[in-house]
Amino acid sequence: MAGVIMPLHQPLKGSYILKSKLILLLLTFLALLATPLYADGVKLGDQVSGDVQLTADEKAALQPVLAHYYANMGSKPVLQKVIATCVDTGCRGDCISEVLRLVNTEMKEGATNSAAGDKVVDALTAVKQRCVKKNLDASPAEISRAVKNLVEAKYKSKKDAAFFRQMK
Repeated sequence: MAGVIMPLHQPLKGSYILKSKLILLLLTFLALLATPLYADGVKLGDQVSGDVQLTADEKAALQPVLAHYYANMGSKPVLQKVIATCVDTGCRGDCISEVLRLVNTEMKEGATNSAAGDKVVDALTAVKQRCVKKNLDASPAEISRAVKNLVEAKYKSKKDAAFFRQMK
Protein backbone atom coordinates (compact mmCIF):
# COMPACT_ATOMS: atom_id res chain seq x y z
CA MET A 1 0.00 0.00 0.00
CA ALA A 2 3.00 2.32 0.35
CA GLY A 3 3.10 2.77 -3.39
CA VAL A 4 -0.49 4.07 -3.81
CA ILE A 5 -0.58 7.22 -5.96
CA MET A 6 -3.65 9.41 -6.11
CA PRO A 7 -4.76 10.67 -9.52
CA LEU A 8 -3.90 14.34 -10.16
CA HIS A 9 -7.45 15.39 -11.02
CA GLN A 10 -8.75 14.65 -7.48
CA PRO A 11 -8.13 17.26 -4.78
CA LEU A 12 -6.33 16.18 -1.67
CA LYS A 13 -8.46 15.95 1.44
CA GLY A 14 -6.17 18.30 3.41
CA SER A 15 -6.26 21.05 0.76
CA TYR A 16 -10.07 21.01 0.79
CA ILE A 17 -10.05 21.58 4.56
CA LEU A 18 -7.47 24.33 4.20
CA LYS A 19 -9.54 26.07 1.50
CA SER A 20 -12.69 25.91 3.65
CA LYS A 21 -10.82 27.39 6.62
CA LEU A 22 -9.48 30.19 4.46
CA ILE A 23 -12.94 30.94 3.11
CA LEU A 24 -14.35 30.96 6.65
CA LEU A 25 -11.56 33.28 7.79
CA LEU A 26 -12.18 35.61 4.85
CA LEU A 27 -15.93 35.72 5.55
CA THR A 28 -15.26 36.47 9.23
CA PHE A 29 -12.90 39.30 8.26
CA LEU A 30 -15.47 40.77 5.86
CA ALA A 31 -18.15 40.59 8.55
CA LEU A 32 -15.88 42.48 10.93
CA LEU A 33 -15.29 45.18 8.32
CA ALA A 34 -19.01 45.56 7.75
CA THR A 35 -19.86 46.10 11.42
CA PRO A 36 -19.40 49.48 13.10
CA LEU A 37 -16.54 49.80 15.55
CA TYR A 38 -17.37 50.03 19.24
CA ALA A 39 -15.57 51.32 22.31
CA ASP A 40 -17.04 50.53 25.72
CA GLY A 41 -20.21 49.21 24.07
CA VAL A 42 -20.90 52.48 22.22
CA LYS A 43 -20.36 53.10 18.51
CA LEU A 44 -17.16 55.07 18.03
CA GLY A 45 -18.99 57.74 16.03
CA ASP A 46 -21.28 58.27 19.01
CA GLN A 47 -18.28 58.91 21.27
CA VAL A 48 -18.04 62.47 19.97
CA SER A 49 -21.66 63.42 20.49
CA GLY A 50 -21.04 65.67 23.51
CA ASP A 51 -22.39 69.15 22.72
CA VAL A 52 -21.77 68.74 18.99
CA GLN A 53 -24.31 67.21 16.65
CA LEU A 54 -22.72 65.25 13.82
CA THR A 55 -24.62 63.81 10.90
CA ALA A 56 -24.80 60.06 10.40
CA ASP A 57 -22.47 60.41 7.39
CA GLU A 58 -19.91 62.33 9.47
CA LYS A 59 -20.05 59.69 12.22
CA ALA A 60 -19.62 56.91 9.68
CA ALA A 61 -16.65 58.67 8.05
CA LEU A 62 -15.00 59.03 11.46
CA GLN A 63 -15.10 55.30 12.30
CA PRO A 64 -11.63 54.33 10.96
CA VAL A 65 -9.96 57.49 12.28
CA LEU A 66 -11.51 57.00 15.72
CA ALA A 67 -10.38 53.38 15.79
CA HIS A 68 -6.78 54.58 15.34
CA TYR A 69 -7.32 57.35 17.88
CA TYR A 70 -8.46 54.93 20.58
CA ALA A 71 -5.74 52.44 19.61
CA ASN A 72 -3.23 55.24 20.35
CA MET A 73 -4.78 55.60 23.84
CA GLY A 74 -6.79 58.71 22.98
CA SER A 75 -9.30 59.99 25.51
CA LYS A 76 -12.90 61.02 25.02
CA PRO A 77 -12.63 64.55 26.57
CA VAL A 78 -9.75 65.53 24.27
CA LEU A 79 -11.60 64.09 21.29
CA GLN A 80 -14.74 66.04 22.11
CA LYS A 81 -12.72 69.25 22.51
CA VAL A 82 -11.05 68.79 19.10
CA ILE A 83 -14.35 68.01 17.38
CA ALA A 84 -16.17 70.92 19.05
CA THR A 85 -13.39 73.26 17.91
CA CYS A 86 -13.58 71.80 14.39
CA VAL A 87 -17.31 72.46 14.16
CA ASP A 88 -16.90 75.94 15.68
CA THR A 89 -14.27 76.73 13.04
CA GLY A 90 -16.50 75.56 10.17
CA CYS A 91 -14.67 72.29 9.69
CA ARG A 92 -17.31 69.65 8.83
CA GLY A 93 -17.39 66.36 6.98
CA ASP A 94 -14.02 65.15 5.68
CA CYS A 95 -12.35 68.11 7.36
CA ILE A 96 -13.00 66.59 10.79
CA SER A 97 -11.46 63.29 9.68
CA GLU A 98 -8.39 65.08 8.34
CA VAL A 99 -7.96 67.03 11.58
CA LEU A 100 -8.27 63.86 13.67
CA ARG A 101 -5.66 62.21 11.43
CA LEU A 102 -3.34 65.04 12.44
CA VAL A 103 -3.99 64.27 16.11
CA ASN A 104 -3.24 60.59 15.44
CA THR A 105 -0.03 61.49 13.61
CA GLU A 106 1.14 63.70 16.48
CA MET A 107 0.41 60.90 18.94
CA LYS A 108 2.33 58.39 16.81
CA GLU A 109 5.28 60.79 16.80
CA GLY A 110 5.35 60.69 20.59
CA ALA A 111 3.06 63.50 21.74
CA THR A 112 0.64 62.74 24.54
CA ASN A 113 -3.06 62.65 23.80
CA SER A 114 -3.69 66.04 25.40
CA ALA A 115 -0.60 67.67 23.84
CA ALA A 116 -1.59 66.47 20.36
CA GLY A 117 -5.16 67.64 20.90
CA ASP A 118 -4.04 71.03 22.21
CA LYS A 119 -1.69 71.53 19.27
CA VAL A 120 -4.45 70.85 16.76
CA VAL A 121 -6.97 72.98 18.69
CA ASP A 122 -4.45 75.85 18.72
CA ALA A 123 -4.00 75.49 14.96
CA LEU A 124 -7.78 75.45 14.41
CA THR A 125 -8.15 78.54 16.57
CA ALA A 126 -5.36 80.33 14.66
CA VAL A 127 -7.03 79.51 11.34
CA LYS A 128 -10.40 80.75 12.60
CA GLN A 129 -8.87 83.99 13.91
CA ARG A 130 -7.05 84.55 10.63
CA CYS A 131 -10.24 83.99 8.63
CA VAL A 132 -12.17 86.42 10.83
CA LYS A 133 -9.41 89.02 10.68
CA LYS A 134 -9.16 88.81 6.88
CA ASN A 135 -12.94 88.39 6.44
CA LEU A 136 -12.40 85.06 4.64
CA ASP A 137 -15.03 82.38 4.19
CA ALA A 138 -12.79 79.31 4.03
CA SER A 139 -14.18 75.96 2.87
CA PRO A 140 -13.72 72.90 5.08
CA ALA A 141 -11.03 71.63 2.69
CA GLU A 142 -9.14 74.92 2.99
CA ILE A 143 -9.45 74.81 6.77
CA SER A 144 -8.08 71.26 7.03
CA ARG A 145 -5.21 72.12 4.67
CA ALA A 146 -4.39 75.26 6.68
CA VAL A 147 -4.49 73.37 10.00
CA LYS A 148 -2.25 70.67 8.54
CA ASN A 149 0.26 73.29 7.39
CA LEU A 150 0.30 74.88 10.83
CA VAL A 151 0.69 71.60 12.70
CA GLU A 152 3.40 70.31 10.36
CA ALA A 153 5.24 73.63 10.48
CA LYS A 154 5.19 73.35 14.28
CA TYR A 155 4.56 77.10 14.35
CA LYS A 156 7.82 78.13 12.68
CA SER A 157 7.33 81.75 11.70
CA LYS A 158 8.52 81.43 8.08
CA LYS A 159 6.14 78.59 7.34
CA ASP A 160 3.29 80.36 9.15
CA ALA A 161 3.83 83.39 6.94
CA ALA A 162 3.81 81.21 3.82
CA PHE A 163 0.66 79.47 5.03
CA PHE A 164 -1.21 82.69 5.62
CA ARG A 165 -0.19 84.01 2.19
CA GLN A 166 -1.83 80.89 0.68
CA MET A 167 -5.17 81.74 2.32
CA LYS A 168 -5.46 85.18 0.66
